[in-house]
Amino acid sequence: MTDWQRFEQIENRLDRIEAVVEANTNTMVDLRIAVSSLIETSNQFQRNFEVMAAELVSLRRDFTAMQSEIRGLQVENRRILDRLFGQQGNEESET
Repeated sequence: MTDWQRFEQIENRLDRIEAVVEANTNTMVDLRIAVSSLIETSNQFQRNFEVMAAELVSLRRDFTAMQSEIRGLQVENRRILDRLFGQQGNEESET
């Protein structure tokens, strides 16, 4: 093999290595862009989750307040019914 052939072999090999390095560099750029996009998406999901969690806490607070009001109304209704039926019971026993 002549020096020229060896030189061409080395040059071809360097060209292939350069092409692989360039392809790897492009792939790394694409991966960085993809990772950056995934991070942004993840951050958006986190923000959405935090908003939904805050709304859930608010809804739970509202539900608890409504539950207390309903219990109060039930107690008041029971008192009214007891008084009403108690008076009716007294009227029936008087007759």
